[in-house]
Amino acid sequence: MIIKCPLDVDPPLKRRHTKLFTIVAVVLLIDFLWHLIFFSIGPSPVLMDAAGYRNTGTLVSRADYFQETVNTPYRTPVYPYFLSLGQFKCSNNALLVSILGQHCLVFITTLLTCLLAVCLTGRHDSFVLCYLLLFPLTERVWYANAVLTESLFALPLTTGLAILLLYELRPTKRVAGLAGFLLGFATVAATWTNPTAVFRSDTDSRHCPQQDSV
Repeated sequence: MIIKCPLDVDPPLKRRHTKLFTIVAVVLLIDFLWHLIFFSIGPSPVLMDAAGYRNTGTLVSRADYFQETVNTPYRTPVYPYFLSLGQFKCSNNALLVSILGQHCLVFITTLLTCLLAVCLTGRHDSFVLCYLLLFPLTERVWYANAVLTESLFALPLTTGLAILLLYELRPTKRVAGLAGFLLGFATVAATWTNPTAVFRSDTDSRHCPQQDSV
């Protein structure tokens, strides 16, 4: 009796997979060049929220880990740690290092989103279709050039959704816990307020003398 190896693939199916992998490789190469073009333009102007995040990242790199001197309560406490990595390792090119890291995060997020489309539809060509929908959205790559939280927020959110899809196939506590952790981290990375600044602003408002109404 001849036992067929499970790795053996029929020639027509093998040629189809080879063609698909070639298309995926071309798509990823185009996306890599797209990121490279935006990265070569340089970082976006560090103004308003971006300036606040960069200053907070500088504080973290100077060992102010609890961000006790930050007076803006709505700044997420996680993103400054990401910025501080570039400032700690490459102080002269800290902004470029952070922007490069964000481009890598967006690139991985795009890849994961296209793979999710394949998992949800069961069709391999949905990878290309999903990317064709994402490619015209220049904001996707523009945010990687800005000192904003979106790049750090999108990856754990997309990964958490992928783990939820895995939970449907393997409903275990470990998978559920991992999905909850990633979705919680995504919330902290984008929207959670700084508790130290909230406490300080509340304390200052209580000790501030109220003015008489006119």
